Formats: sequence, structure tokens, C-alpha cells
Amino acid sequence: MPLYTVMMMSFRLPFARGFAATLALVASAQAYAQTTTGTLRVAIVPRLSLVKTADLDFGEVMASASTPGTVTVSVTGARTAGGGAALAGGASSAGGFSGQGTRNQIVVFSFGAPSVTLTRVGGTQTMQADNFVLGASISGGLNDLGNSGRWRIVSNDGAFSLPVGATLRVGASQAPGIYEGTFTLTAIYQ
Repeated sequence: MPLYTVMMMSFRLPFARGFAATLALVASAQAYAQTTTGTLRVAIVPRLSLVKTADLDFGEVMASASTPGTVTVSVTGARTAGGGAALAGGASSAGGFSGQGTRNQIVVFSFGAPSVTLTRVGGTQTMQADNFVLGASISGGLNDLGNSGRWRIVSNDGAFSLPVGATLRVGASQAPGIYEGTFTLTAIYQ
């Protein structure tokens, strides 16, 4: 009989310890549990579309007190300065667009205006940007059909990317600040 009692004790004791440990884990897990939510977002665009993927950014520029200048951002995002404009810090980037049509479809791209005005945020001072250029390439899904502004979609799935560069006209003694403006790019699918 004592053997039976000892055996019962040996079975009960580990069970009691395990049950107590499980209760401790459950209690401690609940003490640190947190719940939060996230947002999911997607925009489904129709075929034969054109969407902006990056802003055209000239970076930071210093203006001469007496000489106007220019800053040009190429379709690769590289920038150069001339005249009284000097490059300062900040990263520059080409504008970016993506679209989708069908393979071998012709697309005609055009800018809404040959130049646009950038206005100083919180002020009235302005600068002009012009000489907009497209940097489409076969690797980006487009083949240039000459100087007509016509491009052929060459990617198998009809998707393409289109970088845009431009030149900024910086005035002499241009007021410091952030300048913003918008330009329009239109794609006509034929």
C-alpha cells in the first residue's frame, strides 16, 4: 500500500507543477498582450493609364546675388548648374510615370505647357521650369519613333516607365524658400 501512495504522489506532483507553470504562462501572456489594426490600401488603375510614380525634384540650390542661372535635372536624376545658380545639398530626382497599354501600341506623349511656374510656399516669388524631356527607353518598355513624340510599347505585358527631366530658371537674388509647381503629362493611346 505505501508503494501505491508514493506512486500516486509522483504522478500528482509533476501534474500540479505543470498545471501551475501553464497558469503562470497564461497569466503573464495576457498581461503583455496588445492588439492593433493596420490599414490596407490599393489603387486599381485601368489599362491605358498613366500614373505618377515620382516627383521632379531639383534639390537644394543657391542663387547668385547678381546673375541668373539654371539647374537641369536629367532623366536619370543627375543635375547640373549654370550661370549664377550653384548646387547645394539635397537629392535631386527625375519625375517618374508608369503606364500600361498593349504590346506594339503607339502612344503619343505631350506636356500641358512648354513651361510651368513654381511659386514660393508662403510667398509670391516665382521661378520657371521648361525644356521638359522624356527619357523612355526600350528597357523601360518604350521605343522612340523619332522626334514626333510617338512611342511604341515594346514590353510583352504592355507596361512601361517614363522618366522626365527639365530645366529650372533661377533668378538673380531669388528669395530663399521652397518653391512648388505642377506640370501635366498626357498619354494618348492610339
